[in-house]
Amino acid sequence: MSAGVILAGTMSPLDAGRGLDPSHPGSCDLSRIGLAPIEELLGPGDVLGNIVMFIPLGFAIALVPRSRRKAAVLAAAVALPFAIEATQLVVVSLGRACESADIVDNLTGLVIGLAAGAVVARFAPTLGRPVGPGG
Repeated sequence: MSAGVILAGTMSPLDAGRGLDPSHPGSCDLSRIGLAPIEELLGPGDVLGNIVMFIPLGFAIALVPRSRRKAAVLAAAVALPFAIEATQLVVVSLGRACESADIVDNLTGLVIGLAAGAVVARFAPTLGRPVGPGG
């Protein structure tokens, strides 16, 4: 479900040209490749939205027991922000801008979700296990 929300939020077409410089189609804004400044996190906006959108995905992955499948899903989750921005770069008709900052923010949310999920999994190891008779 989390992946569906992410794809709906990042791949839905926007109004034509909104936020894009029409003189530079097929280019990617690489002006920020590090963490967002704290003032950008204090209010609603793209930065906070990009982070929050990936937290549930990271949380869910962290709750899955170690396996090859979990490793594959984690690898796909890490690759997802790159794939989203690459798609936004080449599918100009979406009206979306490719930005390195979005990748950083998405990965930040994924890491926050993974950390939170790991804490919950550590302190609630029976989470998701069926309760047997008498328990």
